[in-house]
Amino acid sequence: IFASGSKTKFVFDITSAVQRWYDTGVNNGLMFASSDENDNVQIDFYSSRVSDSANRPSMTFTYLPSGVNTSSVTFDATSSTSQPITVTSSKEWLVTTNQPWITTTPSNGTGTSSFVINVSENTSVEPRTGIVLISSGGSVIGTVNVTQLGAVPSIVVDQSYFKIDSK
Repeated sequence: IFASGSKTKFVFDITSAVQRWYDTGVNNGLMFASSDENDNVQIDFYSSRVSDSANRPSMTFTYLPSGVNTSSVTFDATSSTSQPITVTSSKEWLVTTNQPWITTTPSNGTGTSSFVINVSENTSVEPRTGIVLISSGGSVIGTVNVTQLGAVPSIVVDQSYFKIDSK
């Protein structure tokens, strides 16, 4: 785990270590050491007992549960629109749909990233619905309900079949 920061504050991203602890059940803790043992660099880490409270260590944990940023999307009858969906996950994820008129690009990813839902044109006047499932590690981490509105009804009159009299 590499640190980034100034001489007074360091930031350690321990996401991969915590994920490994979670996946394997083995937690050997963390050790802070110089990445170059040949340099004569000393970095002091103070304890919580240091008299100057500004030098006391602090730790902030940010937990982002796996999931998606929305649970439903609605499209008009045309196929000209698309909807981006953001997935939050620490692992690989896979997107599947239950309807052939719904497609996603890409259909998989890793970590927090996005995919796009596209639909083909709905030529029926009836709306239609489908589901997009996002899974990771064999578990569903998100569901997006997809609704596509029906086409606007229209009537076409062919004059060769109808005679219209004027009065």
